[in-house]
Amino acid sequence: MAKQAFNLGDSLAAVLGNVSGSDRAPEQIVLLPLASIDPDEKNFYSVEGVEELAANIELVGLLDPLRVRPNPEMPDRYLIVSGHRRRAALWTLYEEQPEKWAKVPCIVEQPAASPELQELRLIYANADTRKMTSADLSQQAERVKMLLYKLKDQGMEFPGRMRDHVAEACKVSATKLAELKVIRERLIPELRQLWEKNEINHTVAYSLAKADIREQVRLTELRNEQEIRLAPEWRIDTWLQKLHGVSQFHCPGDGSVCSNIPARENGAITKQNPCGNSCCVDCWMLMRCGDACEKAMRVAEAKKAENEKRQAEMKEYREKAAAERAAREEKEREDARAAWARTFKMAEKAGLKPRTLAALWEDCEEDDVEEDEIDRIIGYASGENPTDCAPWVDSPECLALIADQLHCSTDYLLGRTDEPTPWTSAWISVDDRYPDEGEYCLVCTASRVVLPAVYFRASFMDFTEKSVGNVRIQRVEHWMPLPKAPGKFKYMGQETLDNLTKRG
Repeated sequence: MAKQAFNLGDSLAAVLGNVSGSDRAPEQIVLLPLASIDPDEKNFYSVEGVEELAANIELVGLLDPLRVRPNPEMPDRYLIVSGHRRRAALWTLYEEQPEKWAKVPCIVEQPAASPELQELRLIYANADTRKMTSADLSQQAERVKMLLYKLKDQGMEFPGRMRDHVAEACKVSATKLAELKVIRERLIPELRQLWEKNEINHTVAYSLAKADIREQVRLTELRNEQEIRLAPEWRIDTWLQKLHGVSQFHCPGDGSVCSNIPARENGAITKQNPCGNSCCVDCWMLMRCGDACEKAMRVAEAKKAENEKRQAEMKEYREKAAAERAAREEKEREDARAAWARTFKMAEKAGLKPRTLAALWEDCEEDDVEEDEIDRIIGYASGENPTDCAPWVDSPECLALIADQLHCSTDYLLGRTDEPTPWTSAWISVDDRYPDEGEYCLVCTASRVVLPAVYFRASFMDFTEKSVGNVRIQRVEHWMPLPKAPGKFKYMGQETLDNLTKRG
């Protein structure tokens, strides 16, 4: 039997009942009992939003009549061709007001020549009356394809590619049909379920379907269903790119496939780590990442040990520097305390009161010296008030002035010698000043005789051992300090005089 040529654009339109020619009678709207209208079991479109539609019908009425056909197996009953959702909404109203909604307006179609054509009519009638999801469109395309192949087996001829006929019938592009095919065949069940429930859109589903099966599985393991459902398209693409990059990575050491791919995938997807086409050894987060491979961890341990060594060296250096600084500051305080002590010792010998010394130090009149200033410099000398500032530190002229006032050398004040007054081989008149108490010196008496003596308790004494402490030398006019005895040598009677003058 010769096959019948089948022009999808014209013949289907005629077969499916479109009003396109004058040879067809106009469609009539009749009232049929709602209870006699049944859903077609071959209808695969979702029926949702029924309550909202029922409220709208109750307010404005049924604007589009139901399209039905006689049920070939049950006389006086009808099957819906188009209007399953409207029938469900009307049934909701019927249950509340059966008298008002007992009959509904319908267009009765005549049965098609074959069940396949009848089902095509069902699909066509519903395709234009609803907004279909990507999953609905995919199911519709598969169903149309199956029906067209059945019609082809029955003798109808379809020139050209079947995919183009299916695309024309479904009113979508051939490209989108190809994408739907990829989604149906490659999307794993966990993700396909989200797609079928329209919880991820067509673009996201297609991106996921193009990815390797393992990458899809890993994504569902690393990100929960809600995260995938709420993620924008760019984030899904980013996750897939990271997973693909990690899966393709090879160890730069031996060229083998990276043994740490699962951990790297976990770091890339869940921890926002920059895991990708670089080795863990080169990663800037290696030192604080717990997902690196064994090789990288050995490198990390070596770097950690090196860092710890460097930190220990730095700590040792800082501690040493701090100790040196503390020792230097302590020495400065000790030197300052010693300088103040020597200054007060000489002031005591010179008969200068603390107020006089404070005035000298402050370069002011004695009456202008505050009591707390006196207490402060006394504290310096005793060590009670630590200071790193010697009395003359701010002015060299002050150093010389204090040395003159205290009748001592600047070397003594600076701690360079323990002898307050160095030997100068120059005679000093008693009219200018007296020697320090207990100081060994040569004296010129009124009898024009030069004698060794020691200044003791405001009087000159004989330097001989037998006369120490009871023979006074009278009317001294000039004196000269004797130098310190060299080495272990001592002046005659020195021990006795040391005991008397407490110079030991």
